[in-house]
Amino acid sequence: MATGSYIKIHYPHVSKIYLIGSEQFRSQLTRQGFQVWHASDLVNYRLSAEDLERLVNDYPIDAVVVGHDTRFTYMSSVYGAVFIQNGAKFLAASDDPYFVMEKGNNIPGCGTLTTFMETATQMKVEVVGKPKTFMLDLILQDNNLSKEKIIMIGDSMSTDIRMGYNASIDTLLVLSGTSSREDLPNYEFSPTFIYPDLQSVLAAD
Repeated sequence: MATGSYIKIHYPHVSKIYLIGSEQFRSQLTRQGFQVWHASDLVNYRLSAEDLERLVNDYPIDAVVVGHDTRFTYMSSVYGAVFIQNGAKFLAASDDPYFVMEKGNNIPGCGTLTTFMETATQMKVEVVGKPKTFMLDLILQDNNLSKEKIIMIGDSMSTDIRMGYNASIDTLLVLSGTSSREDLPNYEFSPTFIYPDLQSVLAAD
């Protein structure tokens, strides 16, 4: 919801979106009034100069939005790169480079996909979500909350805790994910609280 709200506020002319993201993300954007296409809708356009020129003419895309997409393919990036280089805004839901699975394996996150796209297009992505505070500001506004009433909990110093720091709210780092205690000296800010994992947070008094 935050990405769609951000677009409506900052880019009110945008109505047609090419999405690198999940079906759930697509449904959210559609409910907010956007026309949304995914690579799965464009399979008739192949990797040729003629087809890609026809793609741009057939789909006057206003913005390319990148989220977490388990269906991401090479052609997903080709379509997105072509739209961006033909004037579409380049936006991302978050900047998380990877996620940590239950047994410790890292898998690519939204930030990995945007880096891939940035390299291909030589264009810089505009991140809507973490570590920007827009999403948090929206939550505060919609729920009539003050900053003193909330805390940012996350496992990433570079996105979760940085967003809390940018918003001047308390933060809580759990050490069961991306960041460890050894990472803390690499940042100019520190979490307000540190816990081993979410279970220990829920068990705390």
